Amino acid sequence: FTSFYDILADRREGVLELIVGSPTPLFTVLTIRTFTNVMTGTISLLLSIAATILIFDFLPPAQNLPAILVSLGILLLSFWCMGIFIVHLQAVSRITGFLVNYLELPVTILAGFMFPPELLPGWARWFTGILPMSWAVRSLNLSFQPGTALSTLWMYWSAALGISTLFLVITAFMSRRVHNMMRVNGELGSI
Repeated sequence: FTSFYDILADRREGVLELIVGSPTPLFTVLTIRTFTNVMTGTISLLLSIAATILIFDFLPPAQNLPAILVSLGILLLSFWCMGIFIVHLQAVSRITGFLVNYLELPVTILAGFMFPPELLPGWARWFTGILPMSWAVRSLNLSFQPGTALSTLWMYWSAALGISTLFLVITAFMSRRVHNMMRVNGELGSI
């Protein structure tokens, strides 16, 4: 969402037109910007884990460290793939700004950041399955528990990676199409 608001500011200040007109493809600019925002957000996550270890005396099981690192890596990849998908919406149309403003809280709830998705009503649990972060958060939660079955983690990792790949493919297709339409029409709101 931070990358989305960055592009919103670029559009408002007239910088987005210069980015689109530059030789570097818009997709490259947006993916790098989203990656840096994900890495910046990772700092607060690592500080939260450090606080949990230092303040609450919680030590994750040492044998689960590889699973924790893989789950964290998949979570960051999921954030990145979903982030570049959302940020491309602002490059496509100004109207999407209203939609994304309303999506921020539901996405954090459905992804399982506020509480486990299992506590949601049945009709809302279906929506958690389309967010790659929800699968990655589940795998991260499980990887902190001792005695977690690796088959369950593989299922969550596969779901997160598959959905992330789907968002990445859709974004690449959308980006190429928007980029070509902007070059032909000479305007940003091509779609």
